[in-house]
Amino acid sequence: MVYGSFATLGGVAVALWQGYYLFSHPEMLYGFPALAQHDMHMQDPIDQPSLLPEPRESYYTDEMLDEADGILEAYMVSAKPYLKGRFKLHDLSEATGLSGHLISAYVNRRKGVNFFGYLNQYRVQECLTRIGMGDHRVKTLEALAEECGFQSRITFIRVFKQVTGKTPSEYIDSLG
Repeated sequence: MVYGSFATLGGVAVALWQGYYLFSHPEMLYGFPALAQHDMHMQDPIDQPSLLPEPRESYYTDEMLDEADGILEAYMVSAKPYLKGRFKLHDLSEATGLSGHLISAYVNRRKGVNFFGYLNQYRVQECLTRIGMGDHRVKTLEALAEECGFQSRITFIRVFKQVTGKTPSEYIDSLG
């Protein structure tokens, strides 16, 4: 009985010591170099040394991005892969022969969005085209959203409003 209490107390003491040590030495957990003690007490956070690597120039030149632009835009318009709800960066890379990194760099730098934002912009444009053709009169908005590649109603409404400034219902009502 006494032995069990000492074993439990010893286990707790070891756990507390390990917790304190890891808290006071984060480089053990995260691989960060240890900071000098005086660096920890700087008043201005701007003066503190960065633990992140320095940013480097992009590997992809403007010419490479221009070429990707032509290939991607032609493929997106002709094949309309964004209509597939589970279309991924890997799928676009395989279909166009461009690397996923190049596509990602193009989308981020030229379009200012991530890959799914890029697809969703095409999806909203497709939806606007279909609304313009009157599809909203014979289909529910949910059906229209699904046909345009959206997987959820909430995402459809949020993205549609980001692109147009109106919800789908508000947009349709504004048409008259």
